[in-house]
Amino acid sequence: MCRTKRFHFVFICLLLTVTAACSSATPSSTTTFSTQGVSASSAAKTISFVIGSENEAVMKSIVQPWFTSQGWTANYQKLGSVDQKILLQSGKMVDSNGAAFNVMWPANKAWALIGDTHHLLVDNPNAVFYTPVVVAGRKALMDQLGWSGKAISVDDLVSQVQAGKQLWTSNPMESNSGAVFMIGLANRYAGNDSTTPLTMDQVNNTGVLDKLHQFYTAVNHSASSTGYVTNNCLAAPNCDLLVTYETLVIQHNQANLNDLLTMAYLSDAFLYSDATPQFVQNGGPDDPAKQAIFNQFLVYMQTQPAEQQLIALGERPAQTGLRLDENDSAVRSVFNPDWGVQPTITLQPITLPEGPVLEQLFYNYQVAARPAYDMVACLDSSGSMGDANKWTQLIEGLSYITDKDQATSHQLLANPNDLTTFLTFSSAVNYVSPTVTGADYPSFQSIFNTINAGGPGGGTDIFGCLSHALDLFNQHPQVEGRPHLLVLMTDGQQSSENTITDYLSRWNTVTNLRVIAVGIGDDVDMKQLHQIVDPMEGLLIFTSHNITASTWNEVSATDIGDAMKQAIGSK
Repeated sequence: MCRTKRFHFVFICLLLTVTAACSSATPSSTTTFSTQGVSASSAAKTISFVIGSENEAVMKSIVQPWFTSQGWTANYQKLGSVDQKILLQSGKMVDSNGAAFNVMWPANKAWALIGDTHHLLVDNPNAVFYTPVVVAGRKALMDQLGWSGKAISVDDLVSQVQAGKQLWTSNPMESNSGAVFMIGLANRYAGNDSTTPLTMDQVNNTGVLDKLHQFYTAVNHSASSTGYVTNNCLAAPNCDLLVTYETLVIQHNQANLNDLLTMAYLSDAFLYSDATPQFVQNGGPDDPAKQAIFNQFLVYMQTQPAEQQLIALGERPAQTGLRLDENDSAVRSVFNPDWGVQPTITLQPITLPEGPVLEQLFYNYQVAARPAYDMVACLDSSGSMGDANKWTQLIEGLSYITDKDQATSHQLLANPNDLTTFLTFSSAVNYVSPTVTGADYPSFQSIFNTINAGGPGGGTDIFGCLSHALDLFNQHPQVEGRPHLLVLMTDGQQSSENTITDYLSRWNTVTNLRVIAVGIGDDVDMKQLHQIVDPMEGLLIFTSHNITASTWNEVSATDIGDAMKQAIGSK
């Protein structure tokens, strides 16, 4: 067994202490790869996956065609790996409409092991493929830095961020790449080598947390999805470097030969995705048939044709470990050294800590390591929000911030140094909440109750609320390193005579202002919301499934909860 595979097995055994012993990691149900005697009705021959965004190309190119060839339909929904863990911990592996997921496929099996407190998963001991987490950027910049194809240190990256290079990463509270990157940073700041995992004392150490805080204060953008980071960095005006997966860089370059990314590997924070799908036991009548076809799929993914398909997509088949045959022309044509790819990797992956240590690190990130912010939220309570369930969505989204149980469950806890103010508006600003300092959830609950009791009605003066928000920011205490975050939740349909002129003429009087608009409903006015967010390079997150994201700063959310996690996680 190669060193990489030994590490992988040890790592899995370590994390299995959260849920089960390694000696019982493979139930008998995973050893029978036959559908003999098990059938599903033709109407029920659909299997639903929840996947990390980094698995989408494999899903489309390999998984769905294979299931189609077997007379089945494979559907999927993308969800951050840490979000999948949170969903699994809830005990209900279902989508926003209550439909059950049959397969959980995060970027790293660790999240399934930590999250399976309700024992819903049938363990699959074999990863399908691996892909390392890398730092990437345009070829010209990476060559200038001397990073293309090299192993750089965390200190190398930090020095460039401190020098003004703008870094995008995915949110540690939602995405595997963001989470393991943060774990790598913490491991480095704790002074550990690659073989020494973080301890509880280390993740609670104020020195480690202070360094994490300094780093994430300097990060330009934190998104919910590694796919979003990779697909949009080069089009954005505020992104120089990004943390992503090797495979996503390869897939980007295959499709964009005239605008290439090149990559570097982090020598002292080296980790990878182990892409291990697992069957979810929902207790449905078709579970046996779905599990049987899923097991057949796992067998297929270990065959030579599947291995060749994986290599073509820039994935490292699990049977060969991380190291590929660099003399294989098929490998070199995809794992192109000109893109900074190292087909053979000799770096030592860091050893991940046990589940409770990871959970404590996530908690500490929320309440200590992430940048505090001064947030003002403009909430649309106009009459149009009473249509098509839009007000209900807004109230649900508000609860993700104001309800402690919701904030805890979805890892959106307030930082003790946050300032938070809520405004509602219709024809004018109707309500200005007291400004809440830190994690004062009784005050949050009182504000929520007041807003919820109001209900929608009247006209819409979005621009008036935005101007009022700027006034509030300038009245609040100014703290270095604490950004101002303006969140607008609306269907984006201004009806008042006020214009956007005052807002556009004054927004740059507020230092370090970040603007995020959450567009609610299928009739959201995207053009108007772009007028609000584009001048300061803000984000436009929308809940409509009838709209396709078409610019670098448009983000499609699966539902209002996802929108709020992206809004608060994209500080």
